Amino acid sequence: MNLKYVLSAFALLLSLNAESKNLGHRLGSDYHKHLPENSLSVLEASIYGIGGKDAIMGDDRFIYFEFDIQETLDNQLVLFHDKDFKRMIPNKGVNKAVYKQIIQNVFERTGKRYKYKKLRVELVTLKEMQSLYLNANILYKVPSLEEVLNFAIVHKVKKPMVLEIKKLHSNTGRDKALNLMQNFKLSYGDNSEISFTRYYDYPLELTITFLAFPKAVEYSFPNESLKRSYCKRIQEMGFGGIYRARKHKFDFCSLY
Repeated sequence: MNLKYVLSAFALLLSLNAESKNLGHRLGSDYHKHLPENSLSVLEASIYGIGGKDAIMGDDRFIYFEFDIQETLDNQLVLFHDKDFKRMIPNKGVNKAVYKQIIQNVFERTGKRYKYKKLRVELVTLKEMQSLYLNANILYKVPSLEEVLNFAIVHKVKKPMVLEIKKLHSNTGRDKALNLMQNFKLSYGDNSEISFTRYYDYPLELTITFLAFPKAVEYSFPNESLKRSYCKRIQEMGFGGIYRARKHKFDFCSLY
């Protein structure tokens, strides 16, 4: 086998391994596996540990807090990774009666009868989404972006904040994402003692960064004019750009 290809494959494996070792992925749920990802509970556990143990924010493998955002029907921003609800919000226990009402609400708004597995964030309001429980456990609800940022300020996070855009469907939602992150940057991020850990391709000079996969960029900024105007604002706010998830060196905004 050609040595060049062997070395290239080895380098790729190293880079993927390095990326997977960020303990702050989805606010730390890769480490605290029993807690729901992208939740205030796992954020708190990452900062303080549980019972005084496993506070991982100070670990060198904790590169940054990464979390995923989507926009609800009423233009609010929540932390949620998946395209539907079935994995993180099961239809059992305390969720069963709530799902019945939400499905009826969605039917009255759209004329379509959705099964719970097919519900998506953009079909429901913030109130409806927060009436359901992650893992069907009343201790865990889907947090809003504002709740997470306020928690991060109060509890003095010491790592960069990396927001991965999943789905934004309106200018109201797009504006809210930028404004909330700008307020966080001005009120806390620029004045706090953020601890940076060397990382193979992350722009470490930034305390706040936007990430997205190509499909998420196309969904959230569906035309050239939107891409250009929001990239300009993101750059003017000092966020660098919108970096490609898993390949952080590439900035989508460099194209506009």
